[in-house]
Amino acid sequence: MARDRNGLAILAQLLLSPMLHDRNDSPSAQQTRGLGIWDSSSNKTGWHAPLGDGIRGGPDVSSYAAPSRAANLSGLPSTFVDVGSAETFRDEDVAYANRMWQAGVTKLRASPRWVRGTGGGFKPGRPRGSRSCALTRSR
Repeated sequence: MARDRNGLAILAQLLLSPMLHDRNDSPSAQQTRGLGIWDSSSNKTGWHAPLGDGIRGGPDVSSYAAPSRAANLSGLPSTFVDVGSAETFRDEDVAYANRMWQAGVTKLRASPRWVRGTGGGFKPGRPRGSRSCALTRSR
């Protein structure tokens, strides 16, 4: 929105397992169904909260709410996308990063064995585990 409205110049984005795709239909969303982590059911609830009844997945979702819907990603700030290889958002985050690469603005890190909702991911301000420390060093 800052880009589109000539607002503040944002230096960079740090996207850690971002929720970008409201349709909840990617292969990784389907693979995590019922596993007791942030799965496709949790994701559906998460998108229902800001979008409301009958909106999620429909044609009227703004790209400001679901960034994967943006037609034009050029001119965005340099972006670091970090996603686990075994999590619900994997495919949508990689697809978004690919589109950003085409616009020349992205770095992507797909972390093996990292699963959202298990407590093993990056915790801003409190890196304690080896995984969190490794993520901090990579940035």
